[in-house]
Amino acid sequence: MKENINGQNKDLAKVTDIIQEVTTEQKTMELKFDTEVVKVVDSAASEYTKLMVDVRVEALEEAKEVALDHCLARANQSSSSSCCLDCRKPQFRIPSLDVCKEKGCSGECVFELSSCDAKGKAATCKFPFTHGGKAHSKCITTSLFGTTKRPWCMSESGSPAFCDCPITECLKETAFS
Repeated sequence: MKENINGQNKDLAKVTDIIQEVTTEQKTMELKFDTEVVKVVDSAASEYTKLMVDVRVEALEEAKEVALDHCLARANQSSSSSCCLDCRKPQFRIPSLDVCKEKGCSGECVFELSSCDAKGKAATCKFPFTHGGKAHSKCITTSLFGTTKRPWCMSESGSPAFCDCPITECLKETAFS
């Protein structure tokens, strides 16, 4: 019986050795798996970040195109169902290419606010000017009758001039256009 017990102890020792080898191999495999998973996750995160940057750039470009199309379409309409307070105002409008060509521009142009008299003819503001006992160095919206809707100044000729008159100005060509 001793021999039988000794044989079983040897078998038990072999099984224990095998279990230890399997456990060591399993730990090695788990470590390799974890390392590979981290590499895959890192790679996927980097690809995801690049894709998100690309999507952002594309979205901004598309938004710019949509906004430009919207502004061009709204430039001369009288409907007020738009996102801006009054799309007919110069600061919300982009001149058509025909208007730019009439001005003599080689490319795009913009409306810029300037000063004009009541008939729309160009007038130059004379700063500083005195109104209501105060000297003013910029256009104002106060008058003897209250607040005005349009900013104004005193022109060089001594008559009032409005400061919100649109004039067409050519855009300078840039390396980005």
